[in-house]
Amino acid sequence: MMSRLQGTLGENLRPRRLLRKLSDLGRRSRSKVRGEERTAVPVFRLLELSSDVVEVIIRCSRPMDVLSMRRTCTALNVASRQRQSWIVIAQSVAAAHKMPLSLSTIAMMTVQDLERFATSPARSLRALIAASKSRGRSKKIPKLRSRQASIFPPILPGYSYDMDLDISLLLGGGYLLVTKTLTGDIALWRLDVDGPVEIAALPFSARAGPGMLKPLSYCIVNAYQFWGDGTVLRIVTHATPEQSTECWRISV
Repeated sequence: MMSRLQGTLGENLRPRRLLRKLSDLGRRSRSKVRGEERTAVPVFRLLELSSDVVEVIIRCSRPMDVLSMRRTCTALNVASRQRQSWIVIAQSVAAAHKMPLSLSTIAMMTVQDLERFATSPARSLRALIAASKSRGRSKKIPKLRSRQASIFPPILPGYSYDMDLDISLLLGGGYLLVTKTLTGDIALWRLDVDGPVEIAALPFSARAGPGMLKPLSYCIVNAYQFWGDGTVLRIVTHATPEQSTECWRISV
């Protein structure tokens, strides 16, 4: 009788097979309930916050984390490209490495420059710090000096600020004609890469004559002209009390 019933209803009505089916069904129902309980818990979403809160979170994040946010969604991609955020991040990185980052430097930097600075490896920042220390000024307290002497160093060696000089830049920008208004001495300087070099001089005593007044009134160069192939310079100065002119040559 039982064998005939099993053959009619099939293999699913066997006791062991039926218990296994019921067990699998109960396991599935329990897992489904647990899944519903998990989804019922509220999930924190960054983009549901206000925009100003998101900006603060981005500024407090590490530079590489900010770059990783761009791969998540469009909103964070846009928020991570704000200039003000990268200014704050770059300033925090500079402060952590004790590097000077002035406002004028930040104003000249683009967003890409700020990103590259903030995400630079630590060894690169240490190399910049070492280079700036080796070429920087001494940490000793500087002595009190005049503003002119500290900001504008003398351009010509051997000349000081107490000298009253008349300097003319000759045509072409390669030579300086320097006249000492107190002594009347004239000198020609060539502007080289390593600095100006004196190549010729015409002291006042070489052109002083009888009846000449003090050089204060007659030492200014009135005109100049290059002669020949540019190797001879013709200078015109006041040399007599009658205000006549004489020509003096300085070989270049």
